[in-house]
Amino acid sequence: MKKNIYLFLFLLSTTGSAGQSHQAIYTELGKNGIIIHAGYDQQFINHHTGFRVGIGSNFDRYLKAYAITAGVYKLAGRKYHFFETGLDLQYLNIQENSDDQRGFGFIYPDYTVAAFYPSLNLGYRYSGQKFLFRAGCSPGIIKKEFIPGAYFTFGFCW
Repeated sequence: MKKNIYLFLFLLSTTGSAGQSHQAIYTELGKNGIIIHAGYDQQFINHHTGFRVGIGSNFDRYLKAYAITAGVYKLAGRKYHFFETGLDLQYLNIQENSDDQRGFGFIYPDYTVAAFYPSLNLGYRYSGQKFLFRAGCSPGIIKKEFIPGAYFTFGFCW
């Protein structure tokens, strides 16, 4: 499984030329990653747009969860500082193993569910030469329930 993920990320990184895109590998806390999320981000410099893909898990003992995510975004700003808006779609799978242990339902549901989960991204993005930072809110809806969501992203660019 790990080999397939690395191969997938490598193939994504070879799309587009270096002069036209800004690529990053990142870790995200909150939002799409349930708690921990790893992903690939590619920003098209001339168009201030981009996409990202990734996987995440909460590594919890009583409420096991994982997510597979894909999203697009649009940036407004100059040089390195941007306001980011975007849309993500993830497949979210949560298995409740103990009904007397409850998680924190602000970032993701605290009950058994397997569904597609759309969410918006509204936040700040710093995309420098070697470093990526993002922070913002990510409201979404799953099974007709509103999830407020929030995220912090740290990554390395090339």
